[in-house]
Amino acid sequence: MNTKKCRGFSLVEAIVVITVLGVLAGVAITNTGNVSPAAGDSVANSVAGAMVAAAANYRVRCEMGDLPVNFATVTNCTAARDLLQNVTLNDFTWGTGGGAPPTGYLYCTVRHSQGATTYTVTVRTTTASCG
Repeated sequence: MNTKKCRGFSLVEAIVVITVLGVLAGVAITNTGNVSPAAGDSVANSVAGAMVAAAANYRVRCEMGDLPVNFATVTNCTAARDLLQNVTLNDFTWGTGGGAPPTGYLYCTVRHSQGATTYTVTVRTTTASCG
């Protein structure tokens, strides 16, 4: 008895699989760049909190003498923002919040480019004398 064994895929099956994978990849690539406003707001809130924590950590290190002699002072929101690491700064709008903050503090604002909310945080400043 002579039986014919089929091995592999036919050309039509291979083209269908490649086409389906191409469509799925195209959909996945176009959706990864879009962030919902709620997700943008969550990211902005997290980054704002990280900026406050980074400035506080920097001040404590300064007071403990753990920074080099020519360290940067945190006297404005740009300097506080620059303490952040691994944040794509272009994804956010940064600014100085309104009103008069208490002495030794700044009001800084953060908003994600695709978010709907601007977050204002209070950041402690650091001067050359660590005061």
